[in-house]
Amino acid sequence: MGGSVKKRKKAEPSDGRAVRDIMETSSESDESADNSRKYQVFKVPGYSRKYPENSKKTEYIVFLSHQTERQFSDKDRLAISHAIRKYCVTGILHLKSINKYKIGITFDLSNNANVFLQNKKLLDELGLNASIPAVDTEVTGVLTSVPTDLSNKRISALIGSSRNVIQVRRFMRRVQSDGGAIKYDPTQTVAVTFASTELPQYVYLDSWRHEILDRGVHRLKELQSSTQLFDLSVFKEGGSCQEDHNEQTNHKKEPMMGKL
Repeated sequence: MGGSVKKRKKAEPSDGRAVRDIMETSSESDESADNSRKYQVFKVPGYSRKYPENSKKTEYIVFLSHQTERQFSDKDRLAISHAIRKYCVTGILHLKSINKYKIGITFDLSNNANVFLQNKKLLDELGLNASIPAVDTEVTGVLTSVPTDLSNKRISALIGSSRNVIQVRRFMRRVQSDGGAIKYDPTQTVAVTFASTELPQYVYLDSWRHEILDRGVHRLKELQSSTQLFDLSVFKEGGSCQEDHNEQTNHKKEPMMGKL
């Protein structure tokens, strides 16, 4: 009867360090996801390229390519000629093959080219996409000293300019930790694309005046330190490429390192 009473052992405290590690890892993951959304390329919804009405060009080219990215055949070329007659397309100066995947139709007036771009019935019947060179309708400049806490979408909303803004991209700096992990930190350098062939001299960002730098000027190189600058998405796509390539190379994604 005088047996000893067993005492219940107190529960050992959980390992606080493990909990903190999990929380920190989760926090870093959430922060990375937030940054990915925050610094994602922002494109103005509903924008489509078209030639400006006051353009001084004498020829206006529209590129045609298959929706399935296949090569053009003689049968395809005959079908295009037939569709042009069927839909009474006006203002065409000539047609020519650009490469195996692309055909160009040259118009006399910007309005005729723009009307053809919107001819959905013709394009859908032939299974074609129509586009025009970005260099003829858009121009990109660079802003510096832009606060890093502003998202690309917010920057677009805050910009006051004589030209319409159609895209905002922030450049990121590649940083490698001691453990070898790589991350991309935002810089104060932002590329802004305008629906114009001429850059404005400056823009207002939340009432602050910012000079616009041309992407090609030598001054821009001074913005790059020994650590390379990257486009915020780290990759560029053919849709935003401002050069006309001879092959399908701009359908592929390529690293964009330290180039604006």
